[in-house]
Amino acid sequence: MESKKQKFVLGIGAPRCGTTWAYQNLRTASSLYVPPIKELRYFHGKRHENERASAIGKVLNRKDLSASDRAFIEQWKKVQDGNLKDYTSLFSRAGAVGEVSPIYSIMSPEAVKSVKMVLEPYDVKIFYFMRNPLYRDISHIIFTLHRQAKISEPRPEQDYLDFINTRSFIRRSAYLRNVRNWRAPFGTDLNLYYFDDLANSPRKFFKRFCTELGLEFDLDKVQKNPLNKSGSGNRFKIDIPKEVLTVLRDRHLSALLKWKFLPKRILEKWWGDLETFDLS
Repeated sequence: MESKKQKFVLGIGAPRCGTTWAYQNLRTASSLYVPPIKELRYFHGKRHENERASAIGKVLNRKDLSASDRAFIEQWKKVQDGNLKDYTSLFSRAGAVGEVSPIYSIMSPEAVKSVKMVLEPYDVKIFYFMRNPLYRDISHIIFTLHRQAKISEPRPEQDYLDFINTRSFIRRSAYLRNVRNWRAPFGTDLNLYYFDDLANSPRKFFKRFCTELGLEFDLDKVQKNPLNKSGSGNRFKIDIPKEVLTVLRDRHLSALLKWKFLPKRILEKWWGDLETFDLS
């Protein structure tokens, strides 16, 4: 009789769509063990060694560090990011385990197949959060060009245009491409979720989320409000140039009707939000 496989849950993105909220609640309100490092980025966009060392140092300095977290960090110190044969050594052999790295969503088909091979010993579930692509883009712009760069004033229009036309930026909201790349090897083990549902009712969302992933949960520990709300609708502090917003809106209007994987209610809401978006 074949033994039951250990559960592995992998969060692949998209960035700025509620994955930080999911990560924090999975750690505190579910039976899933995820490491004390969000965005491990083991398979893609690997951390620079200095950044990796800094992240390790911050975790090891925590006074409330659990034995599981310490064991994970000590093992992570021993392996090289990207080394496929060492990945599973990071995780305990007991209980449900996993990680959340939004950058994984834009990986190539070949790279995704490698992840499938590495995770073959597990009972795998993949979750992919999505958000109205224009709002996701706006949040990404503010986060990267302003919050991370510590620039509180609007930048030259060309800075924004250059940024939104990079391949990396475009791919983060290319949901159709990303879903196809991950669904090809993982099939129905890829679960899609929408920021709209999370923002509307976080606890109800988390209950369904954990139930579908096969995880135990405690709703009393769930954070009520989703994080990373910048760019939701027209409420953002930075006045992104009208030309930039027009390019983004038109880009997504031309693509949206091709996204047949979207539920009708989400497709209609996103289309309506894009059509009525205030560019003034």
